[in-house]
Amino acid sequence: MCPGCSASQLDLSSAAFAPHPAFRQGHRGGQLPARPRSRAAGPLTVRVGPGSTSDQLAVLVLNHGNPVSAVTVDDATLALRGDGYWIGPGPGPGPFRIRITDVLGPHRAAHRHHG
Repeated sequence: MCPGCSASQLDLSSAAFAPHPAFRQGHRGGQLPARPRSRAAGPLTVRVGPGSTSDQLAVLVLNHGNPVSAVTVDDATLALRGDGYWIGPGPGPGPFRIRITDVLGPHRAAHRHHG
């Protein structure tokens, strides 16, 4: 709970600051280091969104262990939409390559999809 905090702020106790010597008690800008989440619920899955065409694509990344930071299709970077779908220009008739990058870096294998 963080009364008065924005969506990008955390209200931490003194004990929570202790493992992070770069932070001092009070207000501090910056980012906490990302830590891997526990094992994903299942295999990494990419769902093509309803209404996607060869000209407009929406994909939903499921069962990722860490928050996804980027999705590219061939060389086009997709944008994250509020409902969790990554959207961008369609890749044409296919096949196309989807690359998923999480907050810890681009260590996921690329997946090929035949449209």
